[in-house]
Amino acid sequence: MRRGTIFHLIVLLLLCWDGIAFISVTNSKEKRAVIGKLFNSFDGKVSHLLHIKEHSNSGGIKQMYYNDISDAFIAEKSVEFTQSQSKLVRILRNSFLPSGALNSDYYKYTLWRIAQRFMSATTSVFGTQALLLALGFKKNSIGIAAATTWVLKDILGKFSRIIWASKYGRRFDSDAKKWRFRSSLLFAAGSSFEVFTYLVPSLFLVIAAIANAMKQMAMLTSSATRNAIYKSFARNSDNIGDITAKGEAQIAVVDLLGMVMGIMVSRAIGTSRTNIASIFLILSTLDIFCIFNEIKSVVFYSLNYERVGIVIRHLLSNYEKLANYNDSLSTEQRVGSIANPGSVAFATKQNPTSIALTPSQVSEIEKIFLPSKFGEEIFCLFSKHPLTPSVIFKYINQLTHRESDDKLIITLHASSNSSHIDRILANTGIDATSLVCRINGSPIMFKPSILLHKDASPFDVFRGLIIVHKILFEVEKLAVSSDEARSIDLDDETLINIVNNGYKFEKENLRLIVNNLRVSGWDMSKFMFGNIRRRVEWEIQT
Repeated sequence: MRRGTIFHLIVLLLLCWDGIAFISVTNSKEKRAVIGKLFNSFDGKVSHLLHIKEHSNSGGIKQMYYNDISDAFIAEKSVEFTQSQSKLVRILRNSFLPSGALNSDYYKYTLWRIAQRFMSATTSVFGTQALLLALGFKKNSIGIAAATTWVLKDILGKFSRIIWASKYGRRFDSDAKKWRFRSSLLFAAGSSFEVFTYLVPSLFLVIAAIANAMKQMAMLTSSATRNAIYKSFARNSDNIGDITAKGEAQIAVVDLLGMVMGIMVSRAIGTSRTNIASIFLILSTLDIFCIFNEIKSVVFYSLNYERVGIVIRHLLSNYEKLANYNDSLSTEQRVGSIANPGSVAFATKQNPTSIALTPSQVSEIEKIFLPSKFGEEIFCLFSKHPLTPSVIFKYINQLTHRESDDKLIITLHASSNSSHIDRILANTGIDATSLVCRINGSPIMFKPSILLHKDASPFDVFRGLIIVHKILFEVEKLAVSSDEARSIDLDDETLINIVNNGYKFEKENLRLIVNNLRVSGWDMSKFMFGNIRRRVEWEIQT
């Protein structure tokens, strides 16, 4: 008997045994998908996950199938081969082109800009050589060597700028305040290395290249985040250009005054290495102190990952007030569709009965250095998920039970085998994806994850974050119950119930939360989540 006939008979027997209709199987991918279906006895229903696709940060797309023998998601080999052919193209695109939708004139503008910068960079080499010759390097060989050394330092800095932009560029939009502050620290570190060249002149090229690389990365980050900060000042006005121009004018004047002061101080302290290092340390400390307060004073009216966490956790802690809040809203304030939460403009005056924190209050709380807890890192792929596919299918089954077309699959992983270092990283916020709680006397690391569909909108992301923070809130309450000598079993069913409670809370309170935030001054028409590339596709059949 032919192998294909045997295969179809086996599939037919399996499907008949499970009491569902026969699915026609015509190619190898569908064969693997059907072979890989998981029979799950949860609540007596069966789910099939077919045609899984993963969209990675690098822009690659992989077709996956479930292998029930190894209990793992595996990439189709034929698709992996296709992806390898376009890997170089993806790397170049991620490094040099912005993500998201772009107008066609962007490419024409970029081509001419590249040509102009190329000519400018070529011309600058001769300008550098001329300056060095004017300073006394009269011999051609010495002048050219000095110019070459100086240009080589700049070249190394440009390479670091390229790598920095390709790795972190997408994150600047969602965390402008953090990255602006980090750019100041980078610039200060670069300046420190420049001073260090005076202490070790024999390593000038190496130290100067490191200093220039840090400054290049700092200037790129500062310029990339500056526009978002200026936009926060403009609100709904069309004067962003004027704000930018006046801001640059202010900086130009202050820079001139600062250089004059620097020359005066430099003459006063002389060329002593100790004096230079001491003054530099004092001024750098004051510089960082000023930029810290500068960034803290910026108020964003759109929600990003950290601001969502702050306002939702506050609402959860004041849930009784939140439940009574809806009655205090006027008819006008209750208007606004959940599908389009920005359909009503946000209030210009704060409602005294509002429960949610205002943008000004959140700006005083949010961190400006450490990464946001439960930010973009909680979005994962099927193949990189901390849970096994057999457990993931249990969560997928809940989508069919809720009769939902959600573009979110949210899971919760609990581990008692985490190391002491892992727990420290989670507690200090360096690990932004985990929460450590003591359950039954032992530290347990909880890790929520979101499988985000490729068609999910920023508002879907907002909904997912509400669910995640409700889950974490429930986990913390669970830890308190455990401290009261109550034994808690952290099996799959318990964790799934916690996640289900998060979905239920979001469904019942979403409109109330959106209205509350809108009245408190938040602009709910847009979010600052950046472009999330780590997405998946799935098809559920029951």
